[in-house]
Amino acid sequence: MKTLGAALASRRERQTKHCNQCGNLFLGLKISRYCSEACRQRAKYHRSKQVMRQTPLSRTLGLSRAYDWSNKQIPEEVFLLRVLQGVELIDIAKCVRVYGADCMQIILDRIDDPLTRNIAGRKLRNAIEAIEHIDAAA
Repeated sequence: MKTLGAALASRRERQTKHCNQCGNLFLGLKISRYCSEACRQRAKYHRSKQVMRQTPLSRTLGLSRAYDWSNKQIPEEVFLLRVLQGVELIDIAKCVRVYGADCMQIILDRIDDPLTRNIAGRKLRNAIEAIEHIDAAA
């Protein structure tokens, strides 16, 4: 006699999916990501080997505020979004130097609040203009 959990699991709809690790097609549940336990373990091993950031980005870049104080492993896109929302001109200029004006402009477009977007946009334009002026003089 099957247990209740096994009976419910056997009724779940299966889908054809691609394995996130090896790329093979497999028939699995909607939430399945890997075709086998071996692929799941291999993916777990590779995730644990990723390089962890030891120094926060705000300290590495020498910014005035710790935008990543709660999470040293913050994705760079989120970090740049926080810098733009913080609207510190010097911090924005340092990020423009490191990441480039195009990258910062893309991040600026993700700000939802129109007032913050206008202020950050003005400061970003000023920072880009100042950097171009300094580069032209050098």
